[in-house]
Amino acid sequence: MVEFKGPGLSHQKIDNSLIIIPGILISTLIAFIAYKLYNNLCEKQKKRTEKERAKLDKKNQKDKNALKKKL
Repeated sequence: MVEFKGPGLSHQKIDNSLIIIPGILISTLIAFIAYKLYNNLCEKQKKRTEKERAKLDKKNQKDKNALKKKL
């Protein structure tokens, strides 16, 4: 139990579950948002590298075709 002592003789007791449950919910929400942000950033980076790799492959294919035509 958590006790809050205010001015005077009034004291309040609050059950621990009223503090723990919102704390768990907030922590879970923050973890979920961080996870989604991390996934989003990793996915963007992966797409960028795949796009660059495809661009290089296309360029290399053109170079190979040009060499075959010369021979």
